[in-house]
Amino acid sequence: MATHVTLQTMMNKKILYLLSFVFFLLACKKEKTTWDTNWRAPLFRDTLSFQRMIDSNQIGVENDHSLQLVLNQRVLDADLFEYLNIPDTSVVQEFSLNFLNFFVGPGGNIPTDVTEFEFVLDDVELNTVIIKEGVASVQIENPLVEPAIFTITFPGVSKNGVVFSQSKEIPAAVNGVAGKDVLSFDFSDYQLDLTGEDGTAFNKLESQLVVSLSPDGNGVNVTNNDVFRFTLNMTELKLKYARGYFGNIHIADTETFTLDEMNNIVSGAIDVANVNLGMYVENGVNVNGELTLELLQSTNKDGVVVNIQSPQLNVPQSLDAAQNSNGTSVPGDAFFNFTSTNSNVEDFIENLGSSYKVAYDLEINPWGNTSGGYDEIYENSRFSLDLRSNMPLALGVQDLLYRDTFDFELTQDLKGNHINAGSLILKAKNSFPFSGSVELKLLNDSKQVLTTLSSANMVTAAYGAQVTNLADFPSTENELIYTLSEEQVALINQAKYVGVEFKVDANNANVQQIYLESKLVLELFTDFELSHAL
Repeated sequence: MATHVTLQTMMNKKILYLLSFVFFLLACKKEKTTWDTNWRAPLFRDTLSFQRMIDSNQIGVENDHSLQLVLNQRVLDADLFEYLNIPDTSVVQEFSLNFLNFFVGPGGNIPTDVTEFEFVLDDVELNTVIIKEGVASVQIENPLVEPAIFTITFPGVSKNGVVFSQSKEIPAAVNGVAGKDVLSFDFSDYQLDLTGEDGTAFNKLESQLVVSLSPDGNGVNVTNNDVFRFTLNMTELKLKYARGYFGNIHIADTETFTLDEMNNIVSGAIDVANVNLGMYVENGVNVNGELTLELLQSTNKDGVVVNIQSPQLNVPQSLDAAQNSNGTSVPGDAFFNFTSTNSNVEDFIENLGSSYKVAYDLEINPWGNTSGGYDEIYENSRFSLDLRSNMPLALGVQDLLYRDTFDFELTQDLKGNHINAGSLILKAKNSFPFSGSVELKLLNDSKQVLTTLSSANMVTAAYGAQVTNLADFPSTENELIYTLSEEQVALINQAKYVGVEFKVDANNANVQQIYLESKLVLELFTDFELSHAL
């Protein structure tokens, strides 16, 4: 009789055999079961290019896509109003009758004179100013036994052609104690004539206090013992226009600025050509001046210092006054130009500085009052000093070492799942005209080197001196393999970062042009053999 075995019956038997085999293994094994697998996974991807500097306008792009190093660093931005603003001022003025007594009837006035006071401004001599903002207050004391109306007028202070004048009723004196009150006002946009009563002085402001009795009140007998007093307080007055002689002013300082990107360059040298570094001075004030450039210094990350050497340093450069017409200012200017023929500017650039210092001395009115008291400054008029450069980003490099650091963390259980052997694989797509080798360093949480990994392969250069076909921009692709020893595998648990050091060498000895499309794309992968244990 034939036996018919169905497919379901065969499957049931296979599952039964498999379960029996597994139970057999579990019953008989004396050690952990282990097996090996290969594991390949990406760790990071990064692109080295000049795009960030292009976005921040530090690098310019020409029509042929070649790059230009564009440096425009503001070193000095001086607001001369800081040296001309009227200081906080408090003035006490008193007056009394110059005869024994005088009866004043209801609505009558007590005779007073125009007085003037002087602002203390050292050697600055101002004849006209316009206030941008600021407040003033007057505390008035009334010695009379009747309330009185006090009107304070500044004959030389006006806005839109209207002379400043304000009034306030001050209470009567009580038991010999003068009545007091405060009159406050905003001086914004007022023009002050500071030529005094005779119109030829400077820093002097006229004032007049008129006292009158209310027409609805009583008359009063005023004697020469009655002292009328007011205290004027002017605070935080800021100017938006000034005319006069601004005095002899020195603005000297040393400014420091940094290029943090240069700290990633660890060692090596570059060669540059057609370097042109300039210091541009702009005088937006109608006043003569001189600027002396005393120091232009580059310091790299190793502390190596290179100072510009040039006959243009420590020699005063004249600054013509700005020309003003109807509130429009045409600045005067001057220019320091450092080239390969008149300075060591190539050494300065090739120092790969990450920190720069510029020392200067700006002198206002170095020859005294040559304008006849007609120095003039408008709102937003400045003295500025800019460090400028615009040169081809064409480099020759030699053993230039660039370093960057990335997060790296891979935890393994040496008694369970752990790395048995393997490699790190770096894929590099290079569109620069430089070749070079890449070392990887495993770093601990303090960024100290645990071990260094080297590859026999290199990143190859993409092109020679120039690129002629931008539509098909050249690039090379290389795979660099870093085989880990058993000792290096054991260090992986301690590694928190991986350092990448790219030691660059030029494809040839000539200076080579960098383009918008130039970049280096790095991708790091693991290629590990894992051991698993149950």
